[in-house]
Amino acid sequence: MLKFNFQVGFILPLYKNTEHVFNIHNAHAYGESMKLKMTMQENVTMNAIHKPLMGGGLHKSNSANAFVGLFLLCFSLSATAQLPPPGIFHSVDFQDSDQTELAIPFLPTESDPADAFAGQLEDSGLTLHQWDAITQTWRSATYTPGTGWSGDAITLNPGEPVLATATLAPTADSHRLSLAGLLPAVELTQPILPGLNLVGSPQPRARPLTAWDWDELGEAAASDDDADTLYTFQNTAQAWLQLDGPDAIWTGFAIPADPGVLLPGHAYFYLFRGAQSFQAEGQVVDAYDD
Repeated sequence: MLKFNFQVGFILPLYKNTEHVFNIHNAHAYGESMKLKMTMQENVTMNAIHKPLMGGGLHKSNSANAFVGLFLLCFSLSATAQLPPPGIFHSVDFQDSDQTELAIPFLPTESDPADAFAGQLEDSGLTLHQWDAITQTWRSATYTPGTGWSGDAITLNPGEPVLATATLAPTADSHRLSLAGLLPAVELTQPILPGLNLVGSPQPRARPLTAWDWDELGEAAASDDDADTLYTFQNTAQAWLQLDGPDAIWTGFAIPADPGVLLPGHAYFYLFRGAQSFQAEGQVVDAYDD
């Protein structure tokens, strides 16, 4: 059973390197490709083929002691108000029994997994795990070839990652699973409840922790033990929401204290130590103007 426990850590099957691909497109215009590549436990590639909305560039990062060093070549995006929101596909190539995070930094076209992955599974099985922040437990739903879906009700929510495990057909070496959606024209929102919350980047690119307004609405404290904490998916504390005079800032281990970034395709646990839940807002994709 998947669970999170502060004493023994987060327990899950080990997963192999998995490639995540974010394809952003718009039917009105196509142009040159741009690739955003991350190297951590997983490689993340983002291909943008909507020239009026994107330029070109490359991100690379490596984890050391569960921290991310980000090497950035800047690129730009100019929004075009006349065009509808661009479509996006988040694709993951699975090996047999691989388990990976499936982040959703966009508005999924279908919120029911049976509809979202219809026609993609064929003879392969799939199990989805979703963290329930209310009960602080996992919900799981499984697709079995020839039988269909069974288990708990799971809703694919914008901004909220899920875990996915594939069971391939005997003749298959790998299987690609894609989730379709739209880049939102307004901020993504996610309810943050007391306790653990499964979160990800609000955009399909690496973003600072302040891309969500956790620092404005979360529980900051002078002591790490009392402050909101962000954990990597491997149960390593990455950052703390600490008081700096009257302000709340995210700090990490590095000198100067660097809280790292939220990588696209990855999931994180946000431990909210407050008593009242709040609605977090993430920065909208309006301009890639780093």
